[in-house]
Amino acid sequence: MNERTLFKRAALIAVLTLQGCGAIGSLSQEEPPATTRAGGELTVGLTPPGDLIPSRATTEPAFLILSTACDGLTALHPETGEPRPALAIRWRFLDDARGLLLTLRPGVKFGDGSAVTPSALKRSLERVASAAGGSAWAHLLARVEGFEAFRQGASQISGIASSGKDLSLSFAEPSSDFLTVLAHPALIPFPEPQEGAAYPSCAGPYRMQAGAGEGDVILMRSDRSRSRSDAFRSMGRGIAERINFRAFGTTDEAFEALRSSSVDLSPVPDNRLTEASSRKGYLKRSTSEITFISMDVSKPQTSNPDVRWALSLGIDRLVIIDAAFGDQRLPAIGWMSERDDPSSVCDQKIRKISDPGKGKELLSAAGVDPATLRLPLVFDQQKVGRLIVQAIQVQLKDSLGIEVQPLPLDAAGLAASMAARFDAALWIQTYRSDLAVPNDLLGGLFATGSSRNTVGFSDASVEGLIGTARKSASQEAGQRAWEQVEDELCRQMVALPLWYGVRHWSASGTVEFKGDSPLDTSGLPVLREAAP
Repeated sequence: MNERTLFKRAALIAVLTLQGCGAIGSLSQEEPPATTRAGGELTVGLTPPGDLIPSRATTEPAFLILSTACDGLTALHPETGEPRPALAIRWRFLDDARGLLLTLRPGVKFGDGSAVTPSALKRSLERVASAAGGSAWAHLLARVEGFEAFRQGASQISGIASSGKDLSLSFAEPSSDFLTVLAHPALIPFPEPQEGAAYPSCAGPYRMQAGAGEGDVILMRSDRSRSRSDAFRSMGRGIAERINFRAFGTTDEAFEALRSSSVDLSPVPDNRLTEASSRKGYLKRSTSEITFISMDVSKPQTSNPDVRWALSLGIDRLVIIDAAFGDQRLPAIGWMSERDDPSSVCDQKIRKISDPGKGKELLSAAGVDPATLRLPLVFDQQKVGRLIVQAIQVQLKDSLGIEVQPLPLDAAGLAASMAARFDAALWIQTYRSDLAVPNDLLGGLFATGSSRNTVGFSDASVEGLIGTARKSASQEAGQRAWEQVEDELCRQMVALPLWYGVRHWSASGTVEFKGDSPLDTSGLPVLREAAP
């Protein structure tokens, strides 16, 4: 980067900061200190978790507690997100990934002493899918054959069958990512809950009980269930003998408790990131949440992929992050945050910093006069800060000579404007996937006919690649196929990825994480591998 570029970036940061936001600070590179203690007691500060019955749980604190205490049919490796055996000890896909056969680990029991059997797991999944149950996570099972009929009154889901030690699922469409779906905390199996029960009798290394304060939960290690999980070291038995979850009214209060040494671990509120990042034990990880600019590719102004590429090159992602978030976001150079491949199309076409020269060349080759482009920039004024909008407006004018007209709306207005697709607008969107799987993100946003394909994108080559990815019978083949989908989306520059979401936690100096990553792919701490 030359001196002139550095000066311009610094000047823009200064201007934006003076317009209303101070920088939050930079990230510390310090690693949490190691200790040799094992077992013992760990205390975690959280906001109230709410309902802890898996099918009814809706909060991140609830998911953290459930994923620590309980095993699902599969589990995700904390570092890679790869599905690993848990209650299901092995599996195989059938019929081009339209069927899945899972064999259960023998001898496993629920916390109430009842056996974990295929028929018990079938009933547990049906409780999630039941319309009467009112679970917010029923849609996770929507691809299973017979789901809609069951929701409308059928006695069972026809696409879930149990036999001997096996549980089989059949799907209405290829579903090679369903092993990841089964790892979602909402699908953790549990027997029929007793009336008024606050905690599930799940299979896992810990049993739950109430703590001293309202919303507090205690996990006590128990070997009763004989459950195992290959996603963690020591078969997922957990290191700490006891884990206390203390509920605080706000994340600020939980972080204050960490500072006063009354808890060992807490999330970090956005207004304390500078302080947290300077402390030992600061943890951060990107998540599947992504902020991007979508465009209507059918309008003349934005129909040319090179014009859309030029718009991307006119935006300096690092400047916006520095000014609006104090460096507490990760710039997106693609769609899948965990991918790191310098040879990928996305890596070659998308830049963290702007490239005005290349952008102007593309516009000139496309026969576009930047002075004639007038692009509305539509955004949800409740969710998108004005510094972000101002930065994009200033950058596109300064680097490419393109006029951008900010158009703040409420959530309903934003949805209506995308549905109407008026006047070649640009829309700032943030999408957070319920599942850390490409099918939920790339398939959801860009598959033809998807309800989340808000700008009506449709392309035969992308559709074919998505179909191939969905049919992939192995994790490796599926990953390669989704990477091809991502490369084609970047080649056409269907939308402009800006940055990924990041989760921040802080641990005391006495906590050591024994596994490959202290935070999992959703940004939650891997408490089974935390040694107090």
